[in-house]
Amino acid sequence: MDPVLALLAFAVLAVLARLVALGVARHRQLRAPSLAAAADQRALRAREGGAPDSAIAVDSAAVIEPRVVRTPCPRCGGHVHVVEHGAALVDDHRGTPRRLRRVLARCSPCGRSFETWFEVRGTQLD
Repeated sequence: MDPVLALLAFAVLAVLARLVALGVARHRQLRAPSLAAAADQRALRAREGGAPDSAIAVDSAAVIEPRVVRTPCPRCGGHVHVVEHGAALVDDHRGTPRRLRRVLARCSPCGRSFETWFEVRGTQLD
């Protein structure tokens, strides 16, 4: 094989290898935030009240919002404010509906939104 052609073929292969390496690196950069966001979401759901199956028991709905506001942001520890507070019927693992309270809160410093679930177990008025 002609040495010039061999050198040219080597240069082309080197450029192709570099392009593939850049593509893999770019793919990892694009994928990393989504993996971090998924891990962050799992951590939020794993904390107490982070999911309906780990709802925090309270005696009255009146204590829910003050409790959420006193709790620091799970991501940065900043001050949070309540965005939405409402009731929801959620099926438990046996398919039985449970009436829970869902609070959507947002952190002022980092802007992260997260939900906290509560179950009012106080005495019911008939």
